[in-house]
Amino acid sequence: MKDYIFNVHDVVLLMTAAECLLLSIFQQVLPIRARNYGLLLTAFLLIVATASACTLVMWNDQFQVAPLFGQTLLPYLLFGALMLKGPAIYLYVSALTQQNLRLQRHHALHLVPALLLVLYLFIFDLSSDDLRRIAIAGQGFPESAVDLVWDISTAVPLAYALAAVLSLRRYRGELEDEYSHFSTTELHWLNILTYGVLISWGWTLAVHVLAKYSSVETADLLGIADNYVTFILINAFFAYSLSYAHQLLVTRPSSSRESAPGEPSDSAITKVRQAMEVEKLYLKKT
Repeated sequence: MKDYIFNVHDVVLLMTAAECLLLSIFQQVLPIRARNYGLLLTAFLLIVATASACTLVMWNDQFQVAPLFGQTLLPYLLFGALMLKGPAIYLYVSALTQQNLRLQRHHALHLVPALLLVLYLFIFDLSSDDLRRIAIAGQGFPESAVDLVWDISTAVPLAYALAAVLSLRRYRGELEDEYSHFSTTELHWLNILTYGVLISWGWTLAVHVLAKYSSVETADLLGIADNYVTFILINAFFAYSLSYAHQLLVTRPSSSRESAPGEPSDSAITKVRQAMEVEKLYLKKT
């Protein structure tokens, strides 16, 4: 009988990576692919695919890869992806809610946390076994350094998810202030996805904290549950991308406060009211 390579939980990671790749390809064939938010969603999906694939390779002992990749290069790919998924989702939401957003040099600052963590891995020479807390015979692993890597890689994406939620709430407030009526369907969907990301990454941080104070078996179960949450979230992104993402930037024109053709503008009305009520021009002699 042949030995298995992947169990059902590994298949979830594989499906997550595969769905992300397929959805990123799908984004490129949409007629709106030239817009920034399409490119940012593609980047986010590729980052999640990389993180899922690297997680699978790191934690599956049956999946054999070259030691140079599995022990040395894999941590850089995994934690680089974990650190970049936060900026990707934040910039994606920003592009959807700011019609004139253009990627500029200052946006490159979002890469700094990922670069610093990769540099940290290099300085402490942390291997996959170190990050899995597997001590090699005659050697230990720097426990405090490993804990810090996992702490940062779970906390920073959550901070970006919170920033994305706040950005979306601010955008909705701007719409309510500027327009008497606007389509809310697309905003509801984006709200669900953004809060879904926040809850998912909040769960990841909770799993990380609980794993420190629980048994190995419990930590494994919590980690597996986290993979399922990510899988569900990616499916939601798939449905959203098919139905609503390309419509969000047209939520504004539904029924605005803009004056109809032939009617005086709000600014003109304000000036007349100022002249009549404050300056009282009608009392002055000509």
